[in-house]
Amino acid sequence: MENTNTTRKLPQDTVITGDRTRLSYANLFEPRGFEGSKPKYSASLIIPKDDKRTLDEISAAMKYAYEQNGYKLRGNGRSIPPMDRISLPLNDGDEKRPNDPAYKDAYYINAKNDDQPALYDENKQPVTDRSVLYSGCYARCKIQFYVYNMGVNKGIACSLRGVRKVQDGKPLGGSVTTADDFDIDEDYEDDADFLN
Repeated sequence: MENTNTTRKLPQDTVITGDRTRLSYANLFEPRGFEGSKPKYSASLIIPKDDKRTLDEISAAMKYAYEQNGYKLRGNGRSIPPMDRISLPLNDGDEKRPNDPAYKDAYYINAKNDDQPALYDENKQPVTDRSVLYSGCYARCKIQFYVYNMGVNKGIACSLRGVRKVQDGKPLGGSVTTADDFDIDEDYEDDADFLN
């Protein structure tokens, strides 16, 4: 099943990704900082290259953000740099992550937010259990594109607004642990005096 943004009108700088988007490096339940940066909620969104609808909508949303707010990229200069000369959030996994099979034949976007995104399970119920949304599961993600200008660094970034799980997938970077995992050997009896 592919992206179906036809039921509700979204802002032109916003996209709901397709069903085959896979989460990686998912920090959805508490913010995390990297190399001294401000902690943020984040995820790498892996989008198959054959999900043309999602990729076309991402391209259109980035272009819209650039056209509406490109003037912010001017800074002290007189001209706005062309879109192909600024940093863009859509990356080719085959080029930038060639040794990671999860990124093969896919593009990816690193999406972040200062505030926790809305999190939902397959039944559209709010999620608080970390084992439900994890690196490796598939989810539809609401993302919004915006222009930034931090002096030398200029470009378009992606804000993670919400995540709704579609289905489980093989965990990336380790397994998901739940309380039920410890029920495997309930009949195991240990020497009660091992601490004495």
